[in-house]
Amino acid sequence: MPLAYDPKAGTGFDVEGYERGLAASGMAQLQKVAPDAAELGCEVETIVSRGKAYQEILRVATERQADLIVLGVHGRHALDRLVFGSTAEHLVRRSTCPVLAVPPPPAS
Repeated sequence: MPLAYDPKAGTGFDVEGYERGLAASGMAQLQKVAPDAAELGCEVETIVSRGKAYQEILRVATERQADLIVLGVHGRHALDRLVFGSTAEHLVRRSTCPVLAVPPPPAS
């Protein structure tokens, strides 16, 4: 992704516009899922944040005084965790409230 003006290519890439578009898309996707949880009697608040996933989840959980963090897990291999880290692992180790990790449904 070009980040600056390139005289050969013309105008520069609008990084801020791109980030706003990503945030809007993320919010729209979250809001598609949120009404289902609200129907179950849960209090739902959709938040789009920028930064390392585990740090942002912990920050929001602390701000909201969360009683529980629930997240889906991918079940990556050890090499993936070594190279990329594991959000679930960081949360389990650092969270001050319980963390519920939900695996994907079995393949059919």
